[in-house]
Amino acid sequence: MTKVLRRNIVRFRRYRLLKRLEYSSSEGLSIYQGQRLRKLLEYGLATPRAEKEGGAHLFRAEGLLPAQILKTLPILQKEVVQKKLASLVSAKGRTRRSIEDRTSGSTGAPTIFIRDLACLDAERAAAELFYRDWLGRERREPVARIWATEADQAPTGEKVGGFFRKRISEIWLSAFNLNDADMADFFKLWQSHEPSILIGYPEAVFECAKYLRRNRIRIPHLKGIVTAGAKLFPEMRSEVERSFMAPVLERYGSRETGLVAMECLEGRRLHVVAPNVYVEILNESGAPALPGEEGSVVVTPFYSYKMPFLRYVMGDRAKWALDQACVCGRSWPVIEEIVGRAQDCFRLRDGGTVSGMLGYYIMRDCFDFSKISQFQFIQESYERVTAQIQLSMPHDEPDREFFDAIVKARDRFSQSMGPNCSIHFKFVDHIPRLSSGKHRYLMSLVD
Repeated sequence: MTKVLRRNIVRFRRYRLLKRLEYSSSEGLSIYQGQRLRKLLEYGLATPRAEKEGGAHLFRAEGLLPAQILKTLPILQKEVVQKKLASLVSAKGRTRRSIEDRTSGSTGAPTIFIRDLACLDAERAAAELFYRDWLGRERREPVARIWATEADQAPTGEKVGGFFRKRISEIWLSAFNLNDADMADFFKLWQSHEPSILIGYPEAVFECAKYLRRNRIRIPHLKGIVTAGAKLFPEMRSEVERSFMAPVLERYGSRETGLVAMECLEGRRLHVVAPNVYVEILNESGAPALPGEEGSVVVTPFYSYKMPFLRYVMGDRAKWALDQACVCGRSWPVIEEIVGRAQDCFRLRDGGTVSGMLGYYIMRDCFDFSKISQFQFIQESYERVTAQIQLSMPHDEPDREFFDAIVKARDRFSQSMGPNCSIHFKFVDHIPRLSSGKHRYLMSLVD
Protein backbone atom coordinates (compact mmCIF):
# COMPACT_ATOMS: atom_id res chain seq x y z
CA MET A 1 0.00 0.00 0.00
CA THR A 2 1.45 3.38 -1.00
CA LYS A 3 1.93 6.26 1.46
CA VAL A 4 -0.59 8.37 -0.45
CA LEU A 5 -3.24 5.66 -0.26
CA ARG A 6 -2.62 5.20 3.47
CA ARG A 7 -3.04 8.93 4.09
CA ASN A 8 -6.25 8.98 2.07
CA ILE A 9 -7.66 6.08 4.06
CA VAL A 10 -6.81 7.85 7.33
CA ARG A 11 -8.48 11.06 6.15
CA PHE A 12 -11.56 9.23 5.01
CA ARG A 13 -11.85 7.58 8.45
CA ARG A 14 -11.51 10.98 10.11
CA TYR A 15 -14.24 12.33 7.84
CA ARG A 16 -16.57 9.43 8.69
CA LEU A 17 -15.87 9.99 12.39
CA LEU A 18 -16.83 13.68 12.10
CA LYS A 19 -20.07 12.71 10.39
CA ARG A 20 -20.85 10.22 13.14
CA LEU A 21 -20.23 12.80 15.90
CA GLU A 22 -21.94 15.70 14.12
CA TYR A 23 -25.28 15.14 15.82
CA SER A 24 -24.11 13.21 18.90
CA SER A 25 -25.36 14.17 22.35
CA SER A 26 -23.41 16.68 24.45
CA GLU A 27 -22.58 13.87 26.88
CA GLY A 28 -21.29 11.60 24.12
CA LEU A 29 -19.22 14.43 22.66
CA SER A 30 -17.74 15.23 26.09
CA ILE A 31 -16.73 11.59 26.59
CA TYR A 32 -15.07 11.50 23.17
CA GLN A 33 -13.18 14.75 23.85
CA GLY A 34 -11.97 13.31 27.16
CA GLN A 35 -10.55 10.27 25.37
CA ARG A 36 -8.75 12.44 22.83
CA LEU A 37 -7.40 14.78 25.53
CA ARG A 38 -6.07 11.89 27.60
CA LYS A 39 -4.04 10.60 24.66
CA LEU A 40 -2.76 14.09 23.80
CA LEU A 41 -1.73 14.75 27.41
CA GLU A 42 0.44 11.64 27.34
CA TYR A 43 2.46 13.39 24.63
CA GLY A 44 2.14 16.91 26.02
CA LEU A 45 3.43 16.03 29.47
CA ALA A 46 6.50 14.34 27.90
CA THR A 47 7.95 17.62 26.59
CA PRO A 48 10.98 19.38 28.13
CA ARG A 49 8.73 22.35 28.97
CA ALA A 50 6.26 20.20 30.91
CA GLU A 51 9.04 18.35 32.74
CA LYS A 52 10.68 21.63 33.73
CA GLU A 53 7.47 23.25 34.94
CA GLY A 54 6.13 20.08 36.56
CA GLY A 55 2.73 18.69 35.74
CA ALA A 56 3.46 15.06 34.86
CA HIS A 57 2.18 14.11 38.33
CA LEU A 58 -1.23 15.53 37.39
CA PHE A 59 -1.71 12.84 34.79
CA ARG A 60 -1.38 10.21 37.49
CA ALA A 61 -3.66 12.03 39.93
CA GLU A 62 -6.80 10.09 40.74
CA GLY A 63 -10.21 11.65 40.22
CA LEU A 64 -9.09 14.31 37.70
CA LEU A 65 -10.71 14.28 34.27
CA PRO A 66 -8.49 15.08 31.24
CA ALA A 67 -10.20 18.47 30.77
CA GLN A 68 -9.50 19.31 34.44
CA ILE A 69 -5.83 18.37 34.03
CA LEU A 70 -5.62 20.49 30.88
CA LYS A 71 -6.97 23.58 32.65
CA THR A 72 -4.28 23.37 35.34
CA LEU A 73 -1.57 23.77 32.68
CA PRO A 74 -0.21 27.20 31.72
CA ILE A 75 -1.43 28.76 28.51
CA LEU A 76 0.91 28.64 25.53
CA GLN A 77 1.77 31.99 23.93
CA LYS A 78 2.98 32.42 20.36
CA GLU A 79 6.24 33.95 21.67
CA VAL A 80 7.08 30.68 23.47
CA VAL A 81 6.63 28.73 20.23
CA GLN A 82 8.86 31.23 18.41
CA LYS A 83 11.67 31.24 20.99
CA LYS A 84 11.53 27.77 22.60
CA LEU A 85 10.46 25.41 19.84
CA ALA A 86 12.64 22.52 20.99
CA SER A 87 11.11 22.58 24.50
CA LEU A 88 7.65 21.85 23.02
CA VAL A 89 8.54 18.68 21.07
CA SER A 90 7.35 15.53 22.80
CA ALA A 91 9.87 12.78 23.56
CA LYS A 92 7.03 10.30 23.11
CA GLY A 93 6.29 11.63 19.62
CA ARG A 94 9.77 11.86 18.10
CA THR A 95 9.16 9.06 15.61
CA ARG A 96 5.81 10.40 14.42
CA ARG A 97 5.55 11.64 10.84
CA SER A 98 5.46 15.41 10.66
CA ILE A 99 6.39 18.47 8.61
CA GLU A 100 7.94 21.82 9.48
CA ASP A 101 5.39 24.54 8.86
CA ARG A 102 5.14 28.29 9.37
CA THR A 103 2.50 30.98 9.74
CA SER A 104 2.10 33.94 7.39
CA GLY A 105 3.45 36.40 9.96
CA SER A 106 0.44 38.72 9.70
CA THR A 107 0.67 39.55 13.44
CA GLY A 108 4.45 40.01 13.41
CA ALA A 109 7.26 37.56 12.64
CA PRO A 110 6.31 34.19 11.08
CA THR A 111 6.05 31.34 13.59
CA ILE A 112 7.85 28.11 12.70
CA PHE A 113 6.40 24.96 14.25
CA ILE A 114 6.19 21.18 13.84
CA ARG A 115 2.89 19.91 12.44
CA ASP A 116 1.98 16.29 13.04
CA LEU A 117 0.53 14.73 9.89
CA ALA A 118 -2.40 13.47 11.99
CA CYS A 119 -3.32 17.11 12.63
CA LEU A 120 -3.24 17.80 8.90
CA ASP A 121 -5.45 14.76 8.24
CA ALA A 122 -8.00 15.95 10.81
CA GLU A 123 -8.08 19.45 9.30
CA ARG A 124 -8.62 18.19 5.76
CA ALA A 125 -11.35 15.83 6.91
CA ALA A 126 -13.13 18.78 8.59
CA ALA A 127 -12.74 20.85 5.43
CA GLU A 128 -14.25 18.01 3.38
CA LEU A 129 -17.20 17.84 5.74
CA PHE A 130 -17.68 21.62 5.52
CA TYR A 131 -17.51 22.00 1.75
CA ARG A 132 -19.09 18.72 0.71
CA ASP A 133 -21.79 18.14 3.35
CA TRP A 134 -22.51 21.58 4.78
CA LEU A 135 -22.22 23.57 1.55
CA GLY A 136 -23.12 20.86 -0.96
CA ARG A 137 -20.05 21.02 -3.19
CA GLU A 138 -19.56 17.89 -5.29
CA ARG A 139 -16.10 16.33 -5.26
CA ARG A 140 -15.04 17.41 -8.76
CA GLU A 141 -16.64 20.85 -8.90
CA PRO A 142 -14.18 23.74 -9.45
CA VAL A 143 -13.22 26.14 -6.65
CA ALA A 144 -12.22 29.83 -6.80
CA ARG A 145 -9.79 31.34 -4.29
CA ILE A 146 -8.87 34.94 -3.48
CA TRP A 147 -5.98 34.20 -1.19
CA ALA A 148 -2.31 34.80 -0.49
CA THR A 149 0.02 33.51 2.18
CA GLU A 150 3.70 32.74 1.96
CA ALA A 151 2.96 29.02 1.95
CA ASP A 152 -0.12 29.10 -0.28
CA GLN A 153 0.67 31.74 -2.90
CA ALA A 154 -0.38 31.13 -6.45
CA PRO A 155 -0.56 33.59 -9.34
CA THR A 156 -3.84 34.42 -10.98
CA GLY A 157 -4.69 31.37 -13.05
CA GLU A 158 -5.37 27.67 -12.74
CA LYS A 159 -4.16 25.24 -10.12
CA VAL A 160 -4.66 21.52 -9.69
CA GLY A 161 -5.14 19.91 -6.30
CA GLY A 162 -7.83 18.48 -4.10
CA PHE A 163 -8.96 16.30 -1.29
CA PHE A 164 -8.14 12.57 -1.60
CA ARG A 165 -5.92 13.48 -4.58
CA LYS A 166 -8.94 13.95 -6.82
CA ARG A 167 -8.01 16.37 -9.56
CA ILE A 168 -10.20 19.44 -9.46
CA SER A 169 -9.76 22.75 -11.18
CA GLU A 170 -9.07 25.81 -9.06
CA ILE A 171 -8.79 29.40 -10.18
CA TRP A 172 -6.83 31.85 -8.06
CA LEU A 173 -6.72 35.61 -7.67
CA SER A 174 -3.88 37.02 -5.58
CA ALA A 175 -5.13 39.08 -2.65
CA PHE A 176 -1.91 41.08 -2.46
CA ASN A 177 -2.81 43.87 -4.84
CA LEU A 178 -6.36 43.75 -6.15
CA ASN A 179 -7.00 45.96 -9.18
CA ASP A 180 -9.62 46.15 -11.91
CA ALA A 181 -7.40 44.58 -14.57
CA ASP A 182 -6.65 41.48 -12.47
CA MET A 183 -10.27 41.16 -11.37
CA ALA A 184 -11.39 41.38 -15.00
CA ASP A 185 -9.06 38.52 -15.96
CA PHE A 186 -10.18 36.51 -12.95
CA PHE A 187 -13.88 36.77 -13.78
CA LYS A 188 -13.26 35.91 -17.44
CA LEU A 189 -11.58 32.74 -16.21
CA TRP A 190 -14.52 32.26 -13.87
CA GLN A 191 -16.99 32.15 -16.78
CA SER A 192 -15.17 29.20 -18.36
CA HIS A 193 -14.78 27.21 -15.11
CA GLU A 194 -17.99 28.12 -13.24
CA PRO A 195 -16.68 27.31 -9.73
CA SER A 196 -19.26 26.23 -7.17
CA ILE A 197 -17.42 27.65 -4.11
CA LEU A 198 -15.45 30.87 -3.55
CA ILE A 199 -12.90 31.02 -0.70
CA GLY A 200 -11.14 34.22 0.33
CA TYR A 201 -10.23 36.92 2.80
CA PRO A 202 -13.32 38.98 3.70
CA GLU A 203 -11.92 42.32 2.53
CA ALA A 204 -10.66 40.83 -0.76
CA VAL A 205 -14.00 39.15 -1.51
CA PHE A 206 -15.69 42.45 -0.58
CA GLU A 207 -13.58 44.30 -3.18
CA CYS A 208 -14.55 41.75 -5.83
CA ALA A 209 -18.23 42.10 -4.89
CA LYS A 210 -18.07 45.85 -5.47
CA TYR A 211 -16.29 45.26 -8.80
CA LEU A 212 -19.12 42.95 -9.90
CA ARG A 213 -21.74 45.53 -8.93
CA ARG A 214 -19.91 48.39 -10.69
CA ASN A 215 -19.58 46.38 -13.89
CA ARG A 216 -23.01 44.69 -13.66
CA ILE A 217 -21.52 41.20 -13.86
CA ARG A 218 -23.70 38.28 -12.76
CA ILE A 219 -22.19 35.14 -11.21
CA PRO A 220 -24.31 32.01 -11.81
CA HIS A 221 -24.34 28.64 -10.04
CA LEU A 222 -22.34 29.65 -6.95
CA LYS A 223 -23.27 27.53 -3.92
CA GLY A 224 -21.49 29.59 -1.31
CA ILE A 225 -18.68 31.94 -0.31
CA VAL A 226 -16.36 31.02 2.55
CA THR A 227 -14.37 33.76 4.28
CA ALA A 228 -11.45 33.29 6.66
CA GLY A 229 -8.37 35.05 7.97
CA ALA A 230 -9.97 38.32 9.12
CA LYS A 231 -13.08 39.88 10.63
CA LEU A 232 -16.22 39.67 8.48
CA PHE A 233 -18.29 42.80 9.11
CA PRO A 234 -22.08 42.69 8.58
CA GLU A 235 -21.96 45.31 5.79
CA MET A 236 -19.37 43.21 3.97
CA ARG A 237 -21.53 40.10 4.25
CA SER A 238 -24.58 41.94 2.86
CA GLU A 239 -22.68 43.39 -0.11
CA VAL A 240 -20.99 40.09 -0.97
CA GLU A 241 -24.22 38.08 -0.78
CA ARG A 242 -26.03 40.63 -2.92
CA SER A 243 -23.32 40.81 -5.62
CA PHE A 244 -22.49 37.09 -5.80
CA MET A 245 -26.10 35.95 -5.16
CA ALA A 246 -24.89 33.26 -2.74
CA PRO A 247 -24.64 32.81 1.04
CA VAL A 248 -21.48 33.82 2.92
CA LEU A 249 -20.19 31.49 5.64
CA GLU A 250 -17.28 32.07 8.02
CA ARG A 251 -14.48 29.64 8.73
CA TYR A 252 -12.20 30.15 11.73
CA GLY A 253 -8.82 28.65 12.52
CA SER A 254 -5.09 29.11 12.19
CA ARG A 255 -2.18 27.38 10.56
CA GLU A 256 -0.98 26.14 13.97
CA THR A 257 -4.30 24.65 15.13
CA GLY A 258 -6.06 23.83 11.87
CA LEU A 259 -9.77 24.39 11.33
CA VAL A 260 -11.34 25.40 14.66
CA ALA A 261 -14.91 26.44 13.80
CA MET A 262 -17.20 26.68 10.78
CA GLU A 263 -20.55 28.31 10.11
CA CYS A 264 -23.58 26.20 9.27
CA LEU A 265 -25.85 27.14 6.38
CA GLU A 266 -29.12 26.47 8.21
CA GLY A 267 -28.60 28.62 11.31
CA ARG A 268 -25.68 30.81 10.20
CA ARG A 269 -23.95 29.97 13.48
CA LEU A 270 -20.26 29.28 14.06
CA HIS A 271 -19.77 25.71 15.39
CA VAL A 272 -16.55 24.52 17.02
CA VAL A 273 -15.20 21.38 15.31
CA ALA A 274 -15.40 19.66 18.69
CA PRO A 275 -14.07 16.19 17.64
CA ASN A 276 -10.82 17.85 16.49
CA VAL A 277 -10.19 20.68 18.97
CA TYR A 278 -10.90 21.73 22.55
CA VAL A 279 -11.76 25.44 22.77
CA GLU A 280 -11.73 27.72 25.80
CA ILE A 281 -12.67 31.39 25.98
CA LEU A 282 -11.01 33.03 28.98
CA ASN A 283 -11.88 36.36 30.57
CA GLU A 284 -9.39 38.96 31.81
CA SER A 285 -8.75 37.03 35.06
CA GLY A 286 -8.03 33.80 33.16
CA ALA A 287 -11.30 32.15 34.21
CA PRO A 288 -13.75 30.65 31.68
CA ALA A 289 -15.83 33.44 30.14
CA LEU A 290 -19.56 33.30 30.66
CA PRO A 291 -21.85 32.98 27.61
CA GLY A 292 -22.00 36.40 25.95
CA GLU A 293 -18.84 37.59 27.74
CA GLU A 294 -15.91 38.56 25.54
CA GLY A 295 -12.63 36.77 26.17
CA SER A 296 -9.42 35.38 24.71
CA VAL A 297 -9.63 32.28 22.49
CA VAL A 298 -7.45 29.36 23.65
CA VAL A 299 -7.31 26.19 21.52
CA THR A 300 -5.97 22.67 22.04
CA PRO A 301 -5.90 20.61 18.80
CA PHE A 302 -6.27 16.92 19.67
CA TYR A 303 -3.99 15.52 16.97
CA SER A 304 -0.90 17.70 17.53
CA TYR A 305 1.01 14.81 19.08
CA LYS A 306 4.60 15.52 18.06
CA MET A 307 4.45 19.16 19.14
CA PRO A 308 1.39 19.38 21.41
CA PHE A 309 -0.32 22.77 21.32
CA LEU A 310 -1.77 22.61 24.83
CA ARG A 311 -3.92 25.70 25.54
CA TYR A 312 -2.56 27.74 22.65
CA VAL A 313 -3.51 31.42 22.69
CA MET A 314 -4.91 32.30 19.26
CA GLY A 315 -4.62 36.05 19.73
CA ASP A 316 -8.34 36.54 19.01
CA ARG A 317 -11.28 37.73 21.08
CA ALA A 318 -14.61 35.91 20.96
CA LYS A 319 -17.86 35.17 22.83
CA TRP A 320 -19.77 31.95 23.49
CA ALA A 321 -23.38 32.11 22.32
CA LEU A 322 -26.02 32.59 25.03
CA ASP A 323 -28.19 29.97 23.32
CA GLN A 324 -26.19 26.90 22.28
CA ALA A 325 -29.11 25.29 20.42
CA CYS A 326 -29.00 25.65 16.63
CA VAL A 327 -31.70 24.97 14.05
CA CYS A 328 -29.23 22.76 12.17
CA GLY A 329 -29.45 20.24 15.02
CA ARG A 330 -25.68 19.86 15.47
CA SER A 331 -24.43 19.51 19.04
CA TRP A 332 -21.05 21.18 18.48
CA PRO A 333 -20.53 24.30 20.68
CA VAL A 334 -21.55 27.65 19.17
CA ILE A 335 -19.38 30.76 19.15
CA GLU A 336 -21.55 33.86 18.92
CA GLU A 337 -18.87 36.07 17.39
CA ILE A 338 -15.16 36.29 16.68
CA VAL A 339 -14.76 39.90 17.80
CA GLY A 340 -11.29 40.45 16.35
CA ARG A 341 -7.59 40.33 17.09
CA ALA A 342 -6.62 40.87 20.74
CA GLN A 343 -3.87 43.27 19.65
CA ASP A 344 -6.31 45.37 17.62
CA CYS A 345 -7.15 47.94 20.28
CA PHE A 346 -6.52 51.62 20.90
CA ARG A 347 -4.24 52.22 23.87
CA LEU A 348 -4.71 54.89 26.54
CA ARG A 349 -1.95 56.61 28.50
CA ASP A 350 -3.34 55.33 31.82
CA GLY A 351 -2.83 51.74 30.65
CA GLY A 352 -6.41 51.17 29.57
CA THR A 353 -7.56 50.07 26.13
CA VAL A 354 -10.50 50.74 23.81
CA SER A 355 -11.69 48.01 21.44
CA GLY A 356 -10.52 48.36 17.85
CA MET A 357 -14.15 47.90 16.85
CA LEU A 358 -14.55 51.61 17.68
CA GLY A 359 -12.98 52.35 14.29
CA TYR A 360 -15.48 50.16 12.49
CA TYR A 361 -18.45 51.66 14.34
CA ILE A 362 -17.27 55.18 13.48
CA MET A 363 -16.99 54.32 9.78
CA ARG A 364 -20.34 52.53 9.77
CA ASP A 365 -22.34 55.11 11.73
CA CYS A 366 -20.80 58.36 10.53
CA PHE A 367 -19.99 57.73 6.85
CA ASP A 368 -21.74 56.32 3.80
CA PHE A 369 -20.15 52.86 3.99
CA SER A 370 -20.99 52.05 0.37
CA LYS A 371 -18.59 54.78 -0.82
CA ILE A 372 -15.62 53.43 1.16
CA SER A 373 -13.37 50.74 -0.29
CA GLN A 374 -10.97 50.36 2.65
CA PHE A 375 -10.11 52.13 5.87
CA GLN A 376 -7.32 51.85 8.38
CA PHE A 377 -6.74 53.50 11.74
CA ILE A 378 -3.12 54.12 12.75
CA GLN A 379 -2.45 55.05 16.38
CA GLU A 380 0.81 56.98 16.22
CA SER A 381 0.88 58.00 19.89
CA TYR A 382 -1.42 58.28 22.89
CA GLU A 383 -2.45 61.71 21.61
CA ARG A 384 -2.80 61.12 17.85
CA VAL A 385 -4.64 58.70 15.55
CA THR A 386 -4.76 58.92 11.75
CA ALA A 387 -7.69 57.39 9.87
CA GLN A 388 -6.89 56.56 6.24
CA ILE A 389 -9.84 56.24 3.87
CA GLN A 390 -9.74 54.76 0.38
CA LEU A 391 -12.85 55.60 -1.63
CA SER A 392 -14.69 52.93 -3.62
CA MET A 393 -14.55 54.64 -6.99
CA PRO A 394 -11.08 55.41 -8.35
CA HIS A 395 -10.32 59.14 -8.67
CA ASP A 396 -13.31 60.07 -6.53
CA GLU A 397 -12.95 63.19 -4.40
CA PRO A 398 -14.53 63.51 -0.95
CA ASP A 399 -17.63 65.73 -1.08
CA ARG A 400 -19.29 67.98 1.49
CA GLU A 401 -21.11 64.96 2.93
CA PHE A 402 -17.77 63.38 3.82
CA PHE A 403 -16.52 66.48 5.61
CA ASP A 404 -19.75 66.71 7.60
CA ALA A 405 -19.25 63.07 8.55
CA ILE A 406 -15.71 63.81 9.73
CA VAL A 407 -17.02 66.36 12.25
CA LYS A 408 -19.43 63.75 13.58
CA ALA A 409 -16.72 61.07 13.65
CA ARG A 410 -14.32 63.28 15.64
CA ASP A 411 -16.98 63.84 18.28
CA ARG A 412 -17.71 60.09 18.48
CA PHE A 413 -13.98 59.34 18.76
CA SER A 414 -13.43 61.85 21.59
CA GLN A 415 -16.29 60.35 23.59
CA SER A 416 -14.42 57.02 23.72
CA MET A 417 -10.76 58.09 23.67
CA GLY A 418 -10.99 61.28 25.69
CA PRO A 419 -10.33 64.92 24.72
CA ASN A 420 -6.52 64.56 24.76
CA CYS A 421 -6.42 62.17 21.80
CA SER A 422 -7.06 63.74 18.40
CA ILE A 423 -8.04 61.95 15.19
CA HIS A 424 -7.03 63.11 11.71
CA PHE A 425 -8.64 61.88 8.51
CA LYS A 426 -6.65 61.32 5.34
CA PHE A 427 -8.02 60.27 1.94
CA VAL A 428 -5.59 57.99 0.07
CA ASP A 429 -5.52 56.19 -3.28
CA HIS A 430 -4.29 52.90 -1.84
CA ILE A 431 -3.87 51.18 1.54
CA PRO A 432 -1.13 48.51 1.32
CA ARG A 433 -1.85 45.01 2.55
CA LEU A 434 0.35 42.99 4.87
CA SER A 435 2.90 40.54 3.46
CA SER A 436 0.31 37.79 4.08
CA GLY A 437 -2.18 39.50 1.76
CA LYS A 438 -4.45 40.38 4.69
CA HIS A 439 -5.68 43.84 5.64
CA ARG A 440 -5.33 45.33 9.13
CA TYR A 441 -8.05 47.79 10.16
CA LEU A 442 -6.03 49.07 13.12
CA MET A 443 -2.28 49.49 13.43
CA SER A 444 -1.00 50.63 16.82
CA LEU A 445 2.51 52.07 17.03
CA VAL A 446 2.15 52.46 20.78
CA ASP A 447 3.87 49.82 22.93
